[in-house]
Amino acid sequence: MFINKSKTRTLNISLRKHGADILCSEKMGKEKNYHHGVVSCYTHSIAVAKMSIRIAMLFHIKVDINSLVRGALLHDCYLYDWHEP
Repeated sequence: MFINKSKTRTLNISLRKHGADILCSEKMGKEKNYHHGVVSCYTHSIAVAKMSIRIAMLFHIKVDINSLVRGALLHDCYLYDWHEP
């Protein structure tokens, strides 16, 4: 999905504005050590947040951007290895 530089800037501003405290938290820092496929959970969660914002912008969906960003960043916060009993 193509998105211009202005919208990319808006994405990054929204991410920092609504998720800075989460991104800087100790728990989120630990997510860098866990993997979701080939990327860290940290990187994956940021990608989910950005894609969620992009979709809302693309389809002109009215959303609570604060809840959208925070929910996307936290969606794997309690990820665990289900292989271990």
